[in-house]
Amino acid sequence: MKKYILLIISVLSLSFTFAQQVSVNVSVAPPYTPYLLDYLFSTGKITLQVKNNTRQILQIKLLGSITGDNGLWVKTKPNFQPTKPIILNPNEIKIFKNWQELQGFFDGNNVEYSEINPEVIARNGFPEGTYNICLRALDFTTNTVLSFEEPLGCSNPISIRYVEPPVIIFPKDEDIVNIGNRQPIMFNWSNIIGLTKGISFSFKLVELPNDEVSPNAYVEAVSIPIYEQKNIRSTTLIYGNNMPILKLNTKYAVRITAIDIDKKVSFLNDGHSFVTTFTCK
Repeated sequence: MKKYILLIISVLSLSFTFAQQVSVNVSVAPPYTPYLLDYLFSTGKITLQVKNNTRQILQIKLLGSITGDNGLWVKTKPNFQPTKPIILNPNEIKIFKNWQELQGFFDGNNVEYSEINPEVIARNGFPEGTYNICLRALDFTTNTVLSFEEPLGCSNPISIRYVEPPVIIFPKDEDIVNIGNRQPIMFNWSNIIGLTKGISFSFKLVELPNDEVSPNAYVEAVSIPIYEQKNIRSTTLIYGNNMPILKLNTKYAVRITAIDIDKKVSFLNDGHSFVTTFTCK
């Protein structure tokens, strides 16, 4: 009986060693943005360490996945085959900070998605959630798995959260605004809670053609507004006599957009406030 126990232990030990021929460690540096795929091409954002735990030269390839606690995932296709292997000498450790040299296991043509539109992900980034980037090492020729599966080979959790856009305080929606004698209008909006540095605002004002149009859709569609100002570093804009004259008995729509200059913050609705309408009297 003792011999059988020793045999089982030996087999398990050999299996453990075989499966861990390669160690894979992934770390992702904050701050985090929804554009996780961009991390792969930003030197220093992600660090990958691959270690050969054997006394043999290994030729490997890597397969990866990005999975979220919201059920979304992106994975390298199982049949992915790079043009050349990563060569690891006995007990060698390789560190990669520029993933472009890793033969494209996260390139668009080499991945499959869960219920995500890749074009939406490329344009808007990943939705809110907590994600992990995980990698596995496989033998380049035989596809034998050489490293442990998740959670080993996975990055630290990457939390993606979106910040509320500004809210227009004045004028309130459907307000009547007195502009008699070219009286200036003081537009005012809320700041971004918890953020003061690196945030600027843009201001867009359009004239509405009639009451039938959707103000939000119309503001988005108009490419040449009555007035537009960017890179505003305060939460106030005084619309004075040096700006285009507003007409009496005319309805206008205004939108404020928050922009993170450092691209470290992601906003709901692309940073756009709800559109506010007002009529000049």
